[in-house]
Amino acid sequence: AAHALFDDWRHDPAVSTKPAKRIEVHARSRIPSVIDGEPLLLPHETVVRFNPKAFVALAPRPPAAEDSV
Repeated sequence: AAHALFDDWRHDPAVSTKPAKRIEVHARSRIPSVIDGEPLLLPHETVVRFNPKAFVALAPRPPAAEDSV
């Protein structure tokens, strides 16, 4: 459980990633997770939905091209 919260889980060979809007998760015990940067323990069976209209990401502007006028 601590591995999922504190290590870089994306490099764990037991973890696979794919784009999805909805997933069902089934595990033997509660599922350690990080949602919106907050550590949570989800129920052992849960549904996770991604709502793209609710998602807002702040990112810096790309650097201006040197050739632009």
